[in-house]
Amino acid sequence: MNHEWQGPLQPGKKPPEEEIKTPEKQEGVENAAAVKDSESKRKHIIAIAKTKIGVLFDSYDTGQERIDDLKEQIDRLDFLENKEIMKTELEKCINIKTRKKFKDQVVKIIKPFIDLKIERPEIFVREAGTSQEFVKLNELLSYEIKSDSIHIHMLPEEKVENLAIKFKAGLQKLAEILNENKNIETIQATSWIIAKHPKFIERFGFVIDSEINEEIRREHFSGDKSKISQAHMLRNDFLEKYLVK
Repeated sequence: MNHEWQGPLQPGKKPPEEEIKTPEKQEGVENAAAVKDSESKRKHIIAIAKTKIGVLFDSYDTGQERIDDLKEQIDRLDFLENKEIMKTELEKCINIKTRKKFKDQVVKIIKPFIDLKIERPEIFVREAGTSQEFVKLNELLSYEIKSDSIHIHMLPEEKVENLAIKFKAGLQKLAEILNENKNIETIQATSWIIAKHPKFIERFGFVIDSEINEEIRREHFSGDKSKISQAHMLRNDFLEKYLVK
């Protein structure tokens, strides 16, 4: 019988064995992935919290006003335990003068809130259905961060003096926030202004999308009969245009 020559034998070298994943090993892999995902969520939530705290810091001239605002926000969270302890700790931040130190200290104090947002996200989904949480940029614009996008909201239709100046100033402030949140890829805007003055919005670099559908109208603009449209801009374009260097 003829055998095809396979080359010289190499004593001591065993063929590779396929790794067999035991239930214990598989569970370890899944646990490691869950921990990594949890830490990623924590970093994201902390980044958003610091951004909002920084905006709050800039919105007031005194430490007492800042702390009163934070305490009021905590009081609205009925599901949060140990609120009084958190409010007492926040009082110790009244005399902090620097923005960074204020942000860092407040984030430490609201750690139970951050933990809850990671461990029981369904609570916050339920709360979001009953109350919108927008952060004010100026008298014209406010915003909220959702996953990998920032949503801009504008005042209901009314006369606004120096509209273009205030609009640009709000976008420049938003660019600072966007620059701190590296995971955000899109800036979205929803307003009557987009529907009524699309050329005005395009002048600022936005791409007009379409009028809102009935689902969005029911969820966010119930009772508002005016025409409302949406527009967007990508992260790099927005930063290039509005980040003051």
